[in-house]
Amino acid sequence: MKRLLDTFSKTAIGHILAVIIVLGCFILVYVMMIKSIPTENVSTVNQAVGFIYGMLGIVVGYFFGSSKSQNDKPIP
Repeated sequence: MKRLLDTFSKTAIGHILAVIIVLGCFILVYVMMIKSIPTENVSTVNQAVGFIYGMLGIVVGYFFGSSKSQNDKPIP
């Protein structure tokens, strides 16, 4: 296991987590379209969905936002 973790850099692990989060959001949208939500669980589901899409916003903001341009700048 340690050898496997040594082969991944921190950026690779970050990219893998980002892909998992984005795919999870698309899967969530699909499941919500085909399944009905019981009325007593609507509030809980709304909170969970908001949390997940907040994470998606963080991922998109990191990879395409201002931190992306800061990481691309050459060090003087």
